[in-house]
Amino acid sequence: MKAILFSLACLLAVSSVNAQLKFGVRSNVFTSTNSEQSITLQNLAPLEIIDFKYQNSNSGYSAGGFVYGSNKFLFFMTELLYQSNTSNFNLSSDENNLQRARSSRDFSVQKKSIYVPVAAGLRFGNFKVGLGPTFNFALSQSDDIGDLEAFQIKKDPFESGFQFLVGYSLFDRIHFDLKREISFSKATDGITYHDRSIGMKNSLSKVSLSLGVLF
Repeated sequence: MKAILFSLACLLAVSSVNAQLKFGVRSNVFTSTNSEQSITLQNLAPLEIIDFKYQNSNSGYSAGGFVYGSNKFLFFMTELLYQSNTSNFNLSSDENNLQRARSSRDFSVQKKSIYVPVAAGLRFGNFKVGLGPTFNFALSQSDDIGDLEAFQIKKDPFESGFQFLVGYSLFDRIHFDLKREISFSKATDGITYHDRSIGMKNSLSKVSLSLGVLF
């Protein structure tokens, strides 16, 4: 909430000096900064002891458009991006009951979404430093967990988070931004085992490098 209020305050400040909003195209590449995490899942009927591990999230890219406004000291930027994310997991068990002849298997959850980061902050010549909220609206979701009926996957179609950025503009038209982005959602949100949530604590986070060109 504080990030949203801060962004709105900067937008009002930029607008108050009649700064012109400009539109452009933008793309970025990102890589996950999450570490592995595991948890032991147990069930009595049927008897199961399963090690559930979050392994990593794939690197990827996003592309779309953005709106940018600034005055001498402040800037405001909103992006509208298409993005695809994949998280990778592993299940292992000493009971050999994950599948008839297997005691370990990997699976992935892929989500395609519209990603809307909003940032505002300070300008120092061609440099800028900002922060703001991020919003993620799922378009589709798929997984390859197969016939493991004990596990159900139903991700929330809306997620939010927070970002920090430092950037540099060239000719006031070409923008390079380095971001640290943290989701308020966990990697295992929406995944249940025998209708019980899997309570891992690791929030999804990533570092991204963006290139934007204003018209």
